[in-house]
This record gives sequence, C-alpha cells and structure tokens, in this order.
Amino acid sequence: MPSSPTSFRLQDTATGQRVFEAVERLFLHHRLSRQSHDNTYYDTFDWRLFRQGTVLRTQRDGNTWNLTWVQSDGSEIQRSALTQKPEFVWNLPPGGLRVGLEDVVEMRRLLPLFTSYETPRLTHFAVTAPRPVYPLHSWRRRFEVTTSSSSAS
Repeated sequence: MPSSPTSFRLQDTATGQRVFEAVERLFLHHRLSRQSHDNTYYDTFDWRLFRQGTVLRTQRDGNTWNLTWVQSDGSEIQRSALTQKPEFVWNLPPGGLRVGLEDVVEMRRLLPLFTSYETPRLTHFAVTAPRPVYPLHSWRRRFEVTTSSSSAS
C-alpha cells in the first residue's frame, strides 16, 4: 500500500530551488516540465457575484481560456471555453453559463480583481535503482491585484 504524500510549505522560492538542486545533484532523476497557467478572478463593481456566494474565474493554459462559475464551497455551477478574456456577459458563448450569469450580473461589466500565476515543476527521482521512483512536485505562485486604472482599459 503506498504511503501518503508528505507536503512542505516553503517560505520563499529560493528554498524550493535549493531542494530541487539537491535532489537533482544527489539522485538519479528525470525532470518533467509542465505548462504554466494563470487564474483571473472577476466580479462586478458592486460585487454581485460575491454577494451571491459565487466566484467567476478564467484559467488560461497556453492559448486556451476556460471560464468557470463556482459556488464559494468550490462546487462548479457552469463552465465554458473562451477565445478571449470576458468583459460583458453578452459577449460569452451562448449556453447555460451565459444565461445564468445574465440573471445575476445583468448589464454590468466583469472586472478582473486579481490574477494568480502558477508554474508547476515535477521531478521523478530514485533513491537507488531498482527502488521505486518518487515524484517531487513544486508550484510557484504569484498574485497580482488588478488596479482600477488597469481594469478600466
């Protein structure tokens, strides 16, 4: 039976970088790179979505955008693929997400509140062959709050 994963929260990226450098220096390893992605969270100027207990976010992986509307507990209400960042509900693709948001947001603009940027890194390493291979994951996260001047453009 596999053991539970052990997680550590590091206070800065330099410490995480040193962990990866040590593992890669001391053990047989194979580094796998994963694509970075970002999540931008939206609401209206009068917090319509927040007051309803919901969150609207876009997740970008490369050139693909997914808009997801979720309850504050994380349960998904609706999801839709996009080709650009959302501005108004009427610009969204036809479907359940657009219809549901029209009732809440009405004619208000969807304003970006903040964006989280995530860069995953995965290295598989073996203590000694032919022992099992162990994965070492890391995510670097950075947050940017959208200012009112940049959200108006």
